[in-house]
Amino acid sequence: MMLKQIRKADIFSKAAVPISQAAFPNPFNPGLEYNTPEHSHWNIVHIGMQLPESRQIYICGDNCMRGVVMTAAEMAASDRFAMVLLQDQDLLDSDLTQVTLRGIEDCIEKWQTHPKAVLVFPVCLHHFMGTDMDQVYEILEEKYPDIFWLKCWMDPIMQKRGTTPDERERLEMTRPLYDLPEDLSQANLIGMDVPLAGAAENDLTALFKRGGIQLNEISKCQDFETYRQTGAAGLELYISSFSKLAAEGLAKRLKRPCLFMDALWNEDEIDPALYALGDFYGWDLAAWLETRKAQAEEAVQFAKAQIGGMPIAIDTVGVLRPLSLARMLTAHGFNVVRLYADGFSEAEHEDYLWLKEHAGNLTICSTLRPEMRRWPEPKEKVLAIGPRAAWFEKSPTFVQMIENGGLWGYGAWIGLMKSMMDACAHPKAVKPVITQKGWGCACTL
Repeated sequence: MMLKQIRKADIFSKAAVPISQAAFPNPFNPGLEYNTPEHSHWNIVHIGMQLPESRQIYICGDNCMRGVVMTAAEMAASDRFAMVLLQDQDLLDSDLTQVTLRGIEDCIEKWQTHPKAVLVFPVCLHHFMGTDMDQVYEILEEKYPDIFWLKCWMDPIMQKRGTTPDERERLEMTRPLYDLPEDLSQANLIGMDVPLAGAAENDLTALFKRGGIQLNEISKCQDFETYRQTGAAGLELYISSFSKLAAEGLAKRLKRPCLFMDALWNEDEIDPALYALGDFYGWDLAAWLETRKAQAEEAVQFAKAQIGGMPIAIDTVGVLRPLSLARMLTAHGFNVVRLYADGFSEAEHEDYLWLKEHAGNLTICSTLRPEMRRWPEPKEKVLAIGPRAAWFEKSPTFVQMIENGGLWGYGAWIGLMKSMMDACAHPKAVKPVITQKGWGCACTL
């Protein structure tokens, strides 16, 4: 038997592929997964904590409970979190429906005051055991009519197919909104974890302010009743595709129009989205848009002169449309060399084709393949955009943001260029930043 030398390139051949050879929309085969120390993205606990004057109850085994209870503790929200720990005998010798009901009732009785709303999270075990959750909610609603019960799930079996737990949670969080007469002086932004940036760095913020329209965000509602009153808004907006179910579900229930303002980075996509918004409100955007583009282009050219040919890496935690951003940066002469993503949305196909033709040095890297545990540190200094790119690149020069960091449109060009230059000017330690769960989440009402 002859020994075969394994080269480092062979080890990573299944975890990194040139874009010219990458399959779309899934460049990597699924299998055993590596979980990075990066936890900047939000989970179902962070999302639910945005609902003011609410609390959460999780019903599961202690192993599954570990992650969610740590999340609540890390964000100083343990007083808004309760748990019902399931034991083996609860599954073998008991009625899980009754165990669940009694556990939830016990949590309510131990709280000194009733919250305005409670998000309840059964788990996959409740599916497997045929738990009658409808009966549980019927009894709870009758016994505690002063509490608004939100029917959520924490079921890992739905992470890879069907509607995910966070998508269903976001939809549930729209149920408390009143069905009020339509008020066109208000609009709702549905399902975003990160608040929108100011007018200088977000076109939506700028245009709604310019048009005298109040743009409601859940993170800005100080109490439950204020949040419920946003049901009067005359338009539902969403930016992330993960908020589609919630935004369109609310729009259907309240009979409101709904606009998808995708997190785009290129002119041929931003312009139609802005004109669609302008058409809805009857705004003439031509002059404003011309000025805005000139400001954005100036910001990009200034940053390009400062950053030069420095290699850039992007990840899908930092931005919602990574291929779109990679295309915009490449088109403006930036040196984008790596993109950390395990899959893309169908909406990015045109960006994928453009990059395939114009960015031959771009490599698509997995974040989940087990080979990535040994991903080598690059020899050159790299500017990373997003926390996972920062981790894999081991780069102290990184832009720490998730879900576009509240940026949108041409304002996003301006905001991102500022952040990129600031990252170059002020290096920082990677691990203390990216291991903070739910970056930017401070929902402790």
